[in-house]
Amino acid sequence: MRATSIILLAAVGVLAVQPALTAEKSGNWTRTTETQVIDPNGALQSLDAIVVAKLLKSTGTTTRNYCAIDNAPPATTFQSTPTLSCTMIDPQLEGATFHTEFACHGDTHGRGRMTITYDTAEHYTGESIYLPSEMMSLKWKSTFVGKWTGPTCASP
Repeated sequence: MRATSIILLAAVGVLAVQPALTAEKSGNWTRTTETQVIDPNGALQSLDAIVVAKLLKSTGTTTRNYCAIDNAPPATTFQSTPTLSCTMIDPQLEGATFHTEFACHGDTHGRGRMTITYDTAEHYTGESIYLPSEMMSLKWKSTFVGKWTGPTCASP
C-alpha cells in the first residue's frame, strides 16, 4: 500500500479526479470522466446565452492519461484552473474507498464532495458533485473510471 496525490481538475465545475491515498499501482493510468450539468429548477433559462454555452461546453466525456508515482505526498489543496483553487476538507480513506468534501475559491467558488472506490489496484470508479455558490441550483456531476495501462508512464 502507498499514497499518491489527488489532483482535481475543475473547469467551470467539471471535476476529473486523479486518485489518492490508496493502493494505486505506479505507472500509467487512463481515466474516463463523464460530466453533466444538473439543473432541477431551470436556472439555465435565466442565464445569458454566452454563459450557458460556456457551462454546457464543460459537459460530456473526456479521457486523459496520468502517471501515478510511488510515495508521492498526499495533496490536500489543488489549483483547478488558473482562477479556481480548492482545498479538501477532512479527506478519509476507509478500506478501498476514499471520501472527501472540498471547497473552491475563485471564478466559480463553491463546495463539492467526491468518492473514489478501488475494486482492484488496477481499477477504480468514482463520483464527484460540485455546487458553485452563485450558480443558483446548478450542480456538476462527474462519474469516472480509472484503469492502469502499464508500468511505464506515457510521454506528455
